[in-house]
Amino acid sequence: MSVSSIGRPVSRALVVVTLAGASFIVPGVAEAAPICGNSGGQTICVAVPSGTLSGPATITITNSANTGTLIARWIPSGKSAIQLITEFGPSPSTNDYTFVWPTQKYLDDSGVLRVQAGSTSSSPVDVPVSLSNGNTSDFQHAPNDWADFLPDPSWTASRDPVVAAVGDGASNDPEANDNADAIAASNPDLFLYLGDIYEDGTATENLNHYGQSSMDGGPGTLWGQMADITQPAIGDHEVSNRDAWRDYFHGRPLYTSFVFGNVLFLDLASTGESMAVGSPQYDWVKSILTSSSAPACVVSYFQNPALAKDKIKTKNGRADMWALLTDNGGDLVLNGNTHTMLQYKPLNDKLQLPSSGQATQVELIAGSGGHKMGGTFTGDSRVEWSKGKTPGAVYITLNGAADGGSPTSLSWAYKDAKGNVLHTGSRDCGGGSPPPPPPGLSITGFSPTSGPVGTSVQITGTGFTGTSDVSFGGASATSYTVDTDSQITATVPASASTGPISVTTGAGTATSSSAFTVTSSGGGGGLAISGFTPTSGPVGTSVTIAGSGFSGVTVVKFNGVKAHFTVDSDAQITATVPSSATSGPIKVKDPAGAVTSASDFTVSSGGGGGGTLAISGFSPTSGPVGSSVTITGSAFSGVTI
Repeated sequence: MSVSSIGRPVSRALVVVTLAGASFIVPGVAEAAPICGNSGGQTICVAVPSGTLSGPATITITNSANTGTLIARWIPSGKSAIQLITEFGPSPSTNDYTFVWPTQKYLDDSGVLRVQAGSTSSSPVDVPVSLSNGNTSDFQHAPNDWADFLPDPSWTASRDPVVAAVGDGASNDPEANDNADAIAASNPDLFLYLGDIYEDGTATENLNHYGQSSMDGGPGTLWGQMADITQPAIGDHEVSNRDAWRDYFHGRPLYTSFVFGNVLFLDLASTGESMAVGSPQYDWVKSILTSSSAPACVVSYFQNPALAKDKIKTKNGRADMWALLTDNGGDLVLNGNTHTMLQYKPLNDKLQLPSSGQATQVELIAGSGGHKMGGTFTGDSRVEWSKGKTPGAVYITLNGAADGGSPTSLSWAYKDAKGNVLHTGSRDCGGGSPPPPPPGLSITGFSPTSGPVGTSVQITGTGFTGTSDVSFGGASATSYTVDTDSQITATVPASASTGPISVTTGAGTATSSSAFTVTSSGGGGGLAISGFTPTSGPVGTSVTIAGSGFSGVTVVKFNGVKAHFTVDSDAQITATVPSSATSGPIKVKDPAGAVTSASDFTVSSGGGGGGTLAISGFSPTSGPVGSSVTITGSAFSGVTI
C-alpha cells in the first residue's frame, strides 16, 4: 500500500491511498495547533500534521491578506536551509497557501519549517518538525523506468498525429492551470514540456506546481495529468535541482532522442550541459544527424532559444547547436524561456535570413504556459509572427505519418487556452537542406586553404558565369571577381568563420568539400586574448591587452563592468580599470562574438582606488545648508555623484 496526495488537495483532511492500482480517499492525519506570526506585514498561520512526518504531508498555511508570495523552507538542525516551495498566490484549489510536502524526497532530520512573506529576508514563522522516512543518505526515488514512457516510433492510426508543446507554465497560477487543463482536453498524441517548473524545480514544487504525475499511477493533476505522454526538456529554473527533476520524470537523462511517427525528436539540454562545438552533447547530436538511418523530418527542442527576440545567444553553445542542426537536416526548433508566442522566418546556420540555396531551420517559441506572460515582439525583420499576454501552446501535425507512413511535411497552429487558432505555418521535411549543385556548377578547389580576414582566395571550378554570391562559412564576401567561368577571386569577409566556401548562380549553389580556415594572423581574423599587463592594480589602472582580431572590438569589460579603452592595433588594446570593477576575467567583444581571458585581473585596493566602495564616517554630523562635510571610507576614486 502506498500513500500519496492529490496535488494540492481541496480538503486539508484528505489523502489518497493507492492499493493494487485503485485509489481511495480516506481521512488524513490530525493537524497540530497552528503557529502564527507576522512576516512582511502579514499574519501567517502554519499547521502541520501531528507527530513525526513521513510520506506526503499536507501543510496548511493561511495569511491575513491571502495575497502575495510566500516562501517555505526546510531547515534541518544545524544545517543550511533547503528551499521547498515559492507560492505566487493562493492555490486555486484551496484558496489559501496550503501545499503538500513529499517528505520522502528529503533526508530524515529534525528542524523547523520556515515560512516567510515576500522574501527570505522577512521575519520568519517557524514550526518545529521531524521527518522519518528511513532516508539516511538519499531520498526515495521513483522507478528508473523513463524509457517505458517513450512513444512508439511508428504511428499506426489512420490519422496524422498531433504533438503539443509549451513551456514556462508550471507555477500553480490560475492561468497556467487552466492552460494545462486545456492542453490535456485537446488529447494530443505527444506533449513536449519546454522547461521551467517554478520557482526552483524542487521536489515539493514538482508535486504542487507541475502536479501529481500520471507516471506514478492514477490520472495525475495539473501538468502531471499528461506526464505519461510527456517528453520534457530541462529548464534553467529547475537545473539547480536536476536530481529532483530527473526523479520526477523517473530517471530521465538531461538530453536524449526518440522517434515518433517516423520523425526524429531531439530532446536537448540548453542549461546544465554544454551545446558548444566539441562538447559531449554536440558530438552526440552530430553522430545521430549524420547517421544514414536518420529520418527525413527532424524536430529539436530545448528551453533556451538560440535567437531570443532580436538577440543571438551564444551562451552554453546555443548558436553552435543551431548551426549543427541547420546544416544537418534540422526542420523545427521548439523553445520556451521567452514568455510569449513567437515564430521566426526560416533562418540559416548564422540565425540570419538566408541567401539563395542556404540550408534553413524554423524556430518556434512557445513560452506561453501561463506564468508571468510577456508581450508581443515584432521588432526584428526575422520575426514571422508574435502574440503576447496569451496563454496557449503550439500544436504540430506530422503530415503523412498516418498508417505508419513517413511524414513529408510538418504543419503547426498556435492556439490559445480556449482552443482559438491564432496563427498557422508549415514546412516540408528536409526542405531547408540546400539542393545539389546544378549540372556544370562545381567547386574543385581553392588557394590558399587558410588565412585571415582580407585574404585574397582563388576559387576554381566550373559554371561560375553569372555568380551572385560567394560565401565563406556562410558569410557573404563583399568583394569578389568572376575571372573566368572556371575561376573566381574573392576576399575573405570580416564576418567570416572557418567553414566551406559556397558559390551561388542563378542555377543554384555549389559548396566546397573542404573548409577554408580563418586564421587570426595578419591583422584580422579570429578574436583572441593572449594576455594582459599588469595582471593586477586598483581602479584607474591602465591595462594593455594583447591578442588578435581587435580591430572591430566594441566593448571591453572587467568582470562584467564596461571599461574605457583604445584599440591600439589589431593585436593590442589599452583599457582603464573601471570604478566599479571587481576581480575577474577580462572580456572583449566585437559584432561577431566575444572572448574572455583565461586568467583573472585582480582589482587591488592600493594606489588610490579599488577595493569595496564604503562610507565609514563623516564629520561634522550636523550643520546648516552650505556646511563643508568630510566623508571617510574606501574606494572613492572614480566617484561621480
